Amino acid sequence: MNIPDILLFDSQLSEEEISIQKSARDYCQSELMPRILDANRNETFDREIYKEMGSIGFLGAPIDGYGCAGVSYLSYGLIAREIERVDSSYRSAFSVQTSLAMHAIYKFGSEDQKNFYLPEMAKGNLIGAGSIGGSAGSGVGVGSFGVGSKGNLGSTGSICVGSGSAGVGTGSTVTGVGVGSTGLEG
Repeated sequence: MNIPDILLFDSQLSEEEISIQKSARDYCQSELMPRILDANRNETFDREIYKEMGSIGFLGAPIDGYGCAGVSYLSYGLIAREIERVDSSYRSAFSVQTSLAMHAIYKFGSEDQKNFYLPEMAKGNLIGAGSIGGSAGSGVGVGSFGVGSKGNLGSTGSICVGSGSAGVGTGSTVTGVGVGSTGLEG
């Protein structure tokens, strides 16, 4: 089905953004779409998808350096949109890796931690996880983020982002690095 672009969204994109959108669409339709029916029926998730996304520069896309593409957040959104067209679980895995896990390390980690984690996460060799939750009894399903202890990863390799019990978790069964109310472990 081809939905008309009534807001002329595509005409407002730069050549680079159109190229990124096309690359994302081509990958998603040729590589992800054929797998999704089987994955949903058998309740499986192919971890190799992370390596595929890493090899084409999707993981950590808006991060500058550390093996990441350094594209605009609009381009990141275009990638996410194309992944979402196939399946929301794939888009969630992509977003948790890039936005929750990698961005937290990029923003709050030491230079040594960025150099250790981010290149391997950008390749899909390390997989991050995230959890978001409100305080117990707050009635909030997804709480606001706060950064514990000066915002740096601790000496044990932990970063605490947020507090309270986890209300949302993605990728927890395939992860190597987790960021959430209990910290980052790698």
